[in-house]
Amino acid sequence: MSVNLSMMALKPSMISRFNAREEDQADIAIIWQVLQNAFNHESWALLDGRDNIVAIGTLYEMWKGCAEAGLAVSADVNKSPYNPVMREMCITIKGYLESAFYARQLRRMQAHIRSGNPARLRFVRWLGLQCNGYLPKWGPNGEDYWIVAKVKS
Repeated sequence: MSVNLSMMALKPSMISRFNAREEDQADIAIIWQVLQNAFNHESWALLDGRDNIVAIGTLYEMWKGCAEAGLAVSADVNKSPYNPVMREMCITIKGYLESAFYARQLRRMQAHIRSGNPARLRFVRWLGLQCNGYLPKWGPNGEDYWIVAKVKS
C-alpha cells in the first residue's frame, strides 16, 4: 500500500485541526508558546493524502549549533509499525532530521521524551538520538522525562 505524505510549514490555524493525544496536550501548548518567541525555528505539519494532519514537529536553534526538536503524532494515527502511514511518517521524519542536522551545521540536536513509554525511547534511538540523562519532575505537570541527543562526532 502506497502512502503519500507531504510536509509543510505549520500555521497557527493548523494547531486547532491537530488531534493531539491526551498525554501530549500540555507539551504541545508549551511548545507552541516557545515557538512564538524562538528566533530561528522551523515548525512543520505532516499531512496525509486527505489533508489530515498526522504529525506536527519543530526544530529550533537555542543558539548556534544547538537545536531542540519536538514531535507530536496525531491520536488518529494507529501507532502499529505495520501501519503504512506510521511507517512512512517515521521514514519522512528521520530523513528530515538527518538532513536538517547537516544543513544547519548542528553540533547537537536534542529532545525531551516523557518517560513511561518505552516505544518513544526506542523511536528516538532509531532516529539516531542517544539517551543523555533522566530528568525527574521536569515536565509541565511534574512528569519525568529523558533527554536524548544526537551529537556531532
